[in-house]
Amino acid sequence: MSDETQDEPWADSLVAQLLADHREIEGTLGRLDELADNELGNYVCELREQLLRHEKAEETVVYRALRDAVPDGDRIAQECLTEQAEVDETLAELESRHWSRAGYRGELTELRISVLAHARHEEREVFPRLTAHEPVERLAELGEQYEKAMADQPTHRHSDGTTPPRLYALPNPVEELGDSVQA
Repeated sequence: MSDETQDEPWADSLVAQLLADHREIEGTLGRLDELADNELGNYVCELREQLLRHEKAEETVVYRALRDAVPDGDRIAQECLTEQAEVDETLAELESRHWSRAGYRGELTELRISVLAHARHEEREVFPRLTAHEPVERLAELGEQYEKAMADQPTHRHSDGTTPPRLYALPNPVEELGDSVQA
């Protein structure tokens, strides 16, 4: 856990998880400058998978809580969703193009700026409002929901139709048996 959250009452909550995810995404974005051009295509796929899982979990947990608990939460959530949609559109365009295309790295650099601005927006607008309007216990519950939502997010298919193997979840027959018994 980072020093910035260690002494906060919400240190093990949703906000701490979101901050940790943001730092991880920043780390991935920071690698851009170290990559050779021929590594950019795989990098875009990796970044998209990471952002997709984070965004979908936010949509499922964070923005719902924001809308339910925070005055003007609908407006703030919509702003965040609009930012995410713009990032998703840019990522899809980049993924559909070849990394050797002129301007590809520059477009990735612009994308990095947009993603980092979105994270700062959430950290300035969303997180303080959630911590002000939700009790610590509720933030802990939301943290558990977020963690589950992250684990449950499927990966996307690449433009060539393949599924990246490292995020592809195989069915667990024991869990499926338990689910059918409970039903």
